[in-house]
Amino acid sequence: MAAAALRFEASMVLSGALDALGYRAGAWEFCKSTATVRAECAALAGRPSPLPLTLAPPLFPLSDDTVMHLRTAQAINVADVHEMPSRLRERYVTCLDEQCLMGRAFGPTTISALRALKASPLSVLSVPFSGTGGGCGGAMRVRVACPRGLEGEGAF
Repeated sequence: MAAAALRFEASMVLSGALDALGYRAGAWEFCKSTATVRAECAALAGRPSPLPLTLAPPLFPLSDDTVMHLRTAQAINVADVHEMPSRLRERYVTCLDEQCLMGRAFGPTTISALRALKASPLSVLSVPFSGTGGGCGGAMRVRVACPRGLEGEGAF
């Protein structure tokens, strides 16, 4: 595997794993105290150093962001880069159609964007950006509706 492909694969795996760690079934998702998270992580591990720590349900289920991350990984795993926008749309819309997020907490911007995306790829651009949101909604909306930059040399 080429060096760039290995780096990309590693970044996808690390991003998903760290999201699961940071989510911790919702307990740490919005915690603003690094000291609190470190102390609770060490307590879970039963030692001063929290690593290694097994990231598995029920303490570390897939978060809504991790589910979107996995959908992204599924969509970009194509030979023809021009298929990516339609594959991203298809994979993201499945998050609404399937019951894959039961118990998860999609934000209102992401839900609005997914509903608009289901209706039409460009209608997702009509969903206003939220001044208080900060999750996958904006990134998903831009990547699917405005795929410029996905193609060409050096895109990944």
